Amino acid sequence: YYFSDCTYSGVIIIQDLLDTVKTITFEDYVKWHKLIFQKAFIESLICGNLLKEEGIEIHETFVNKFKKVNLFNPLPFSKIKETRMIQLERNKRVIFRKEHSNLKNHMMSITFELETNKDLEPLNELLEDFLEPEYYSDLRTNQQLGYTVFAYGEMVNNACFFTFVIQSSKLKPNELAFRTYDFLVKKREKLSQLSDEKFEELKRGKMAKFKQKFSSLKKQSRFFFNQICNHEYNFEKREKMVKKIAEITKNSFIEYYDKIFFEEKRIIEIHLSAKNCFEENDELILS
Repeated sequence: YYFSDCTYSGVIIIQDLLDTVKTITFEDYVKWHKLIFQKAFIESLICGNLLKEEGIEIHETFVNKFKKVNLFNPLPFSKIKETRMIQLERNKRVIFRKEHSNLKNHMMSITFELETNKDLEPLNELLEDFLEPEYYSDLRTNQQLGYTVFAYGEMVNNACFFTFVIQSSKLKPNELAFRTYDFLVKKREKLSQLSDEKFEELKRGKMAKFKQKFSSLKKQSRFFFNQICNHEYNFEKREKMVKKIAEITKNSFIEYYDKIFFEEKRIIEIHLSAKNCFEENDELILS
């Protein structure tokens, strides 16, 4: 919860948002209201039990209504701006930290970033299945660092990211980060000794997940809409991912692991500390 708020909505806890709301004046709202529709873009998805022609008809109904009030005109595909990701420098480690009186536990997240290259996504997807179960097993089950322990890979604007998250009442964020880096060193050695048979088993497991049908219309429509919002329009992505993962070699997978975690480290850490449990940190701090 805290990690999501901090990384996606820009606030660390609901109280932070409430404190900000109190500073907003009516004049601020009037200025915002005048500006909000001067440069706005609307993208939509129609997904359900209907024919293609019916979907187009619904879409044109909305477009025509907007045209009548001179609010919007359809944006040509050629003018859709390409989204891009800010790239950290190589071997850069940035730490954001905050202490909060309402937190009962410490929370630490580490995100590794790679250069913008959508061809790396199949490797990142496979890496998630290799690391996530063992990260949970080692740091939660064995070391019992906290109730919330997870890891995941994702592609944002064609850039690969891999994130580790722990919420703990036992250790401070700095120590949680140290345990995570130690975990990656140990798994690096294990990966170097991974047999061809085990690697192919890992690939088959990941491919099986992409072959599964969506369990609900809601999940399917969310997937399609994300493709629209990200301007990818790759609606057969899951089928293509199966083929690309099948082509991954063990050597290329080992090279990717070394690249993202050791050779080209671009790291963003978030340290949230419960009150009176804030640690000293000599690293670069951005707050």
